[in-house]
Amino acid sequence: MNERQWYYMKNEQQYGPVSESSLVELFHDRTLGPETQVWTQGMEDWRQASSIDELAPLISSALQTTATAAPQSFVPQRPTSVTVFGILNIIFGSLGLICTPVGLVAIFVMPNAMNPDGSAIAWLLLSTVIGFGCTILLLTVGIGLLYLKAWARIWCLGYGWFAIVWGIVGMIVNIGLSVSGASGYNQDTPHVIGGFCGGLIGFVYPILLVVYMRSPNVKNACIR
Repeated sequence: MNERQWYYMKNEQQYGPVSESSLVELFHDRTLGPETQVWTQGMEDWRQASSIDELAPLISSALQTTATAAPQSFVPQRPTSVTVFGILNIIFGSLGLICTPVGLVAIFVMPNAMNPDGSAIAWLLLSTVIGFGCTILLLTVGIGLLYLKAWARIWCLGYGWFAIVWGIVGMIVNIGLSVSGASGYNQDTPHVIGGFCGGLIGFVYPILLVVYMRSPNVKNACIR
């Protein structure tokens, strides 16, 4: 007979489903406490685990066993996607920190090479500042993901959505500047199309971040 599947709340996030034996193991490892809110099919609402008749004896036994045993730290299983995105975030964030000064040099040190007008300079400066902030965030959440931090997954998800929206805005502004004839922007059709296609490619990574950071195995791993 299959075990009942349970859901639980931790750090205001919902996790599960997990089997009853796996749930009890979380109490044994002190990852969860008696006051943890849990729910399973057939219950009208979430309840404290210690108030549920079929769980209370199991939880009490697990906590008593833990009290008499040597303390053990709970180490969640690390999904491969968490490691991969953690490393990629660190790489991309580090590259962004290196490339940002190069962009500033192109704007201020070599203005004659680009010959941009006021609107182009304003947009380039805004893009550079926001891009620098994103690289700092990407580097930070990359390190946090490697340590399975819950906040790192949430901020990584936020970065993914922001990058998608900002990418759309960037494509619209760049195409608008090119079509309007802003100085410093190529106005011929191949360059406009090329910029549009390049912008589409730039959506791939943030979309992958959003998809994988929302997956159940990543949620269950990043609970520290």
